[in-house]
Amino acid sequence: MLFMQMQAYLKEATMQSPTTVAQTIIDQLHEFGVEYIFGVSGDAILDLLHSLAQQSKIKFISTRHESAAGFMASSYAKLTGKLGVCVATSGPGMANLLNGLGDAYSDKVPVLAITGQVPTPKIGTEAKQYVDQQRFIEPLAAYSGMVSSPDSIIQLLDRAVRTAIKQKAVTHLSVPKDLFSKTHTQDLIPENPFLYRQSPSDLSNLSKAAQFLNQCNKPMIYIGRGAQGCRQEIRRLAERLGAGVVSTLGAKGIIPESYEFMLGGIGEGGSEQAATLLNECDGLLMIGAMWYPKTFMSTSIPFVQIELEPDHIHFDKNLYTALIGDAQEILGPLENQITRTPNALWLNQIHSARAEWLSQMSQEQNDASTPIAPARIMSALSKAVNSDAIITLDTGDHTVWFNRSFQTDGQELLFSGTWRTLGFGLPAANAAQLLYPEKQVVAVVGDGGFAMNLSELATTVAYRLPVKMVVLNNSSLAMEKNKMKYMGLDPFGADLVNPLFSQVAVAFGIPGIRVDDPNQLDKVITESMQTPGPVLIEVISSTQPTPLSKVKAAVSV
Repeated sequence: MLFMQMQAYLKEATMQSPTTVAQTIIDQLHEFGVEYIFGVSGDAILDLLHSLAQQSKIKFISTRHESAAGFMASSYAKLTGKLGVCVATSGPGMANLLNGLGDAYSDKVPVLAITGQVPTPKIGTEAKQYVDQQRFIEPLAAYSGMVSSPDSIIQLLDRAVRTAIKQKAVTHLSVPKDLFSKTHTQDLIPENPFLYRQSPSDLSNLSKAAQFLNQCNKPMIYIGRGAQGCRQEIRRLAERLGAGVVSTLGAKGIIPESYEFMLGGIGEGGSEQAATLLNECDGLLMIGAMWYPKTFMSTSIPFVQIELEPDHIHFDKNLYTALIGDAQEILGPLENQITRTPNALWLNQIHSARAEWLSQMSQEQNDASTPIAPARIMSALSKAVNSDAIITLDTGDHTVWFNRSFQTDGQELLFSGTWRTLGFGLPAANAAQLLYPEKQVVAVVGDGGFAMNLSELATTVAYRLPVKMVVLNNSSLAMEKNKMKYMGLDPFGADLVNPLFSQVAVAFGIPGIRVDDPNQLDKVITESMQTPGPVLIEVISSTQPTPLSKVKAAVSV
């Protein structure tokens, strides 16, 4: 009898005390290493917000629009490689979240969305704010589950988190409103030190890749965001091969424009010289670049690709071989197998093209016309922004001008790479400043995109984020306007009636400055970058397209 009583006592002592679903979500996410949750309050998640208020393990960041919460979660994942988490209420809250989740989905970063749902008895009815969330999010989410019992919360949350991290994907969990306050006695899953561990790099094709590169007389290196952290390795390899270096926008800054083999970017905001040499090369080494710019280069160039994920490999007839793994682990062993002597004629061609490119950039950046030329704005920023700054970009003509004209010196870029949504720049800057309070964070945005998430200035102020904002105001959606003109269309719908953005900033309690004189630009930007706290600089800019914009691509390349 005593033995049975002792067993019952021990069993009771080791049982998990009853915990609500809301508290379990927080505790389990903390075990998974989550630091922030981004979201907007709403009726279906009130119990979750109450539980967040009672603890300090995870910080809740309240945005003014759910799309901004999604952008901040996506930006967190892009900057850290870790899981970003966002929350929203049912119906319209979830709908607003989708744009931010689309960015994470397209750029393949791990983000978990948790949304409230109508109470369990109302599911499937015509209740207010009800929608079948699993069907609603299906195109974007690698996994979407609904909690139907308090006892299933840990299992479903574990699946959602692991899927997001392992697949670098968006996952989703919907929780009926009435279940957040229900209790269970399930044990938490303890912290997993192997959650983010990558498989070791596969070097089985290393000799084949080296053999290919050794045979190239006119090699080029094309780098993407996956080459982050490989500056020295890429430079050594370029010098060993005698190869020019070209970058995507995502890789801008990995190799500074001051490097002697650097030829600029590719794409609408790229350099003509980079496009020319890419079309003349006889072999290409692609490092961490998911995007293959077929519009701007020959589709018959043989290439070797280094990629972290197998599903990012471009499997076509020109792929010579692929190396799967961390570029930093692969480039050193690859360099050791390069035995060729650089081709002197090709080197001369590279250096000649580079000199031509720099001369052209200088002319564009010294343009003193009004409204202020975008190249002139990017030149002023190049001189003023700290070398270790994080720069966030919105989507539009300013993005391609940044790619073309900003001279990097080690800055890290954050932008909507594949989804290419407007409204990304300011929420991304807010997220970056939260994560790295000691760094300078600069948002470079257009008037169209900035107006879409203008309310996030309130988030900047609420969390005392010293973000520097540069708004290029040309009173239009310039990319669409220019494209329609070159297509012979009436640019209807592309003109904008804007507020005085600098005065709007002042209304939020942020210093705002308006610049329309190119002779004052350098001084204003330099002083603003050195000012403590947030600052908004509104620059009245022209709508001129880049020389390699898509509307001219067939002629220019």
